[in-house]
Amino acid sequence: MIPPNQTVRLLLQITTPQMSSRFRDDTMGRTINKLPGRDKLPHSYTPLSDGSSTAQPSEVIPPTEKTTPVDKLDLILQEIRESKATMEIQRVTLAADISIIRDEHYKLTDRVQTTENTLATLEPGLAEQTSIMTQLCKQVEHLQEHVEDAEGRACRNNVCNIGMPEGMEGAHTTQFIEEWLHTVVPPTGLSTLFTRERAHRVPTRKPMPAAPLQPIVAKMLNCRVRDKLLRVAREKAPLLADNTQCSLLPDYNVAVQQRRPRLQM
Repeated sequence: MIPPNQTVRLLLQITTPQMSSRFRDDTMGRTINKLPGRDKLPHSYTPLSDGSSTAQPSEVIPPTEKTTPVDKLDLILQEIRESKATMEIQRVTLAADISIIRDEHYKLTDRVQTTENTLATLEPGLAEQTSIMTQLCKQVEHLQEHVEDAEGRACRNNVCNIGMPEGMEGAHTTQFIEEWLHTVVPPTGLSTLFTRERAHRVPTRKPMPAAPLQPIVAKMLNCRVRDKLLRVAREKAPLLADNTQCSLLPDYNVAVQQRRPRLQM
């Protein structure tokens, strides 16, 4: 006679995951039916067609407080089936999650591969563009130096009148500034090289009422005349134009004007 506890261990050993549910139920049924005194037990073990099993009562016996080993075995089998169903649900859920993760992994792998291919294609062109950009920056710096030099040379013969009232020059700024310069330096004090090319306010548009006065820039065709005008203006300072003080100063380009405060420190 096999003790009940050994029977339970035997059933747990033979019901491995590699065995089908139908085979496990048949094996457990045969094992239970071979127990000594099985014909006196109140239940019989009957495997079902779908692989599950059930215990059917063979005769109606009044319940007793004492639990037989077969009843314990039925409870164990029921718990095993419930655990199996729960684990199957969890397995299906995990399989679905793993499938989703696998799909996302494939998508990310494709995107990474596409990005790497794109970078591999763009890297040679990027190096070439960087070299071209470096050359262009050097050319821009070189051209900027030339432009500043040209602006400085263009301003070399200019004089700038600051403080003259707006509208005083009328419609003919060039003629007005020439006549006014003759009041600063008499014609006899100027050489025959005194020739003005043009004169205009900077900027040429009319300013707002509260804006500061716009200077008048006059270009001379001879640098010696320009130097003499500036020297006489310094000697006669302050100059007057319609009873308003004004100044006659050299004209500098924007780059020089920005550098002058740093040079005077």
